[in-house]
Amino acid sequence: MISRGKASFRPVDATTCIAAATAMMVNLLAAGGFEMPAVMITLLLVLSASIGFLPIRGTSPAMESFAKYRCLMSAAVCLALFILVAKTGLFPVTAAENFIQSGNSMLNNAQFPARAMDQFLQARQADPQSPTPRQRIAEVLSYRLSEAAALRAAESGSAGTTSSSGNTDNEEIRKLADKALQACEDLLQADRRYSFSYRLRAEVRWNASQLFDDQELRKLAIQDLQTASHLYPSSVDALYRLAERLDSAGAEHFNAAKAAASRVLQMETMNRSWGHADRFLTADQLAKMNRIAEE
Repeated sequence: MISRGKASFRPVDATTCIAAATAMMVNLLAAGGFEMPAVMITLLLVLSASIGFLPIRGTSPAMESFAKYRCLMSAAVCLALFILVAKTGLFPVTAAENFIQSGNSMLNNAQFPARAMDQFLQARQADPQSPTPRQRIAEVLSYRLSEAAALRAAESGSAGTTSSSGNTDNEEIRKLADKALQACEDLLQADRRYSFSYRLRAEVRWNASQLFDDQELRKLAIQDLQTASHLYPSSVDALYRLAERLDSAGAEHFNAAKAAASRVLQMETMNRSWGHADRFLTADQLAKMNRIAEE
């Protein structure tokens, strides 16, 4: 601050700190920043600065003594809140992020793919409230089930497999499907408004229905895709998956598949007119949607 040609500093008063804390809380409520411990610690510092620590001058000794007592109590409350935020927020989130980064690096390393799941499970234990470890667990199990479904589809026409090995494989795949579905349920418990969670569960249910010829799982997968497209109406990928699955589900979903494909083509035209290159369909996807819409 410049005062009469000389640099000077004016301490921030309690009113300014209260206004800053209020503005932060309003923005954090809108952006979900209360889940970020570092931001919460900053907010706590601003709140602590808003408490008047200076003794009341020009009054009786009793009032000055009360001001000093208030200063000590305020310091104790701020310290307790800081420890609480650090213990319940900063440390768990930091530990979970470290486990997730370690798990992601192991997934990219061909030598340690199986150990990545252990890292994600430890992240889940370190921060039980965070949906990120749950999502990574569900994604890994879903990918494994997708591989099993692709392998089964590739081997469906081959002969010479023994029934005993087939039964053993079915039991292992059934366990994998159950784990993947449970992981998706855990993810949905953390956030039921997240469209990706429903898309992920739809993928798991669809692959399980293909593996075990379960019509009920197929219907549930379509319902999940419908929910995902309802939660995120502008998602081309969710609507494309819905049209694709409806087309594969049989004649009873013919009209719904045609309507979904037509909607995908409309969104494709809109995205191209607005230049949203990251949402463009590939040539094969566009050909498939045109085929479904024109049937």
